[in-house]
Amino acid sequence: MQRAAHSLLCLVSLGLAAHADELRWGFTCDFDACGCGLGYLGVVPTATDGYDPDEDGYVFFYEGLGYLGVYHHENLDGWSGPSAYYNYDRRAPLDPHERKTWSPLHFWAGPQHTAPLMSVGFAPAMLYPPPSNREYTLRLLHVPDGITGAPAVGTLWYLPAKSSFILIVPSYWTGGDGRTGYRLEFSASAVTLRGDADCSGTVDFNDIDAFVEALAGREAWEAYNGGAPDCGYLLGCDANMDGVVSFDDIDAFVACLSGQCPEAAP
Repeated sequence: MQRAAHSLLCLVSLGLAAHADELRWGFTCDFDACGCGLGYLGVVPTATDGYDPDEDGYVFFYEGLGYLGVYHHENLDGWSGPSAYYNYDRRAPLDPHERKTWSPLHFWAGPQHTAPLMSVGFAPAMLYPPPSNREYTLRLLHVPDGITGAPAVGTLWYLPAKSSFILIVPSYWTGGDGRTGYRLEFSASAVTLRGDADCSGTVDFNDIDAFVEALAGREAWEAYNGGAPDCGYLLGCDANMDGVVSFDDIDAFVACLSGQCPEAAP
């Protein structure tokens, strides 16, 4: 845990300078020195959603403590660059109704890492933090064979827009191809209004049925909204802002329908 905290401080200390129309999250593994496994995901005005030689950076591997990077395959899903891991993955700016997902992020230990646990940290850029009206999530897509004690595949974490997040998992070593390691998915939702349970961009009586489904859980809400909604579940349905979607949100949701959302959880 000390290694994770140390490396995350290194990440935050870089500043990751950004403009107001940019959205950047830095990531790093739990190494003892700044720079190891360091990179970021985000959007910048000069980037596109394809391969940008001037914007996307390779992960240069070495006999270090560990690695984390987005894997892109040439000529697959519109990617025109080389098949490689990328520790810088810049996308074009999001419009208000757009969600973007970076996937898969591969994560594995290097030969110099000997501890039974490894961690990955995510931190928003300090100068212009990601806007609070979007939801940022990290989902676990794959746990390597033979690993015990890791979170279940499909586990989803909500990343705070103004502070860091650290995920600790059992260490996994590989001979160099990180695609056999852990796989993660990072997403930034569309701009979401509190109470907009049906992802329409407005809060009205049409949100009621979607909110009822949200009370049954995120999976029920996603199914109601077509399986992959662009808006944020917690951001849209946690009407009383207590960090969970539950029956305690009903009164606050009704208030949102009248244009009078409470400012904070009671």
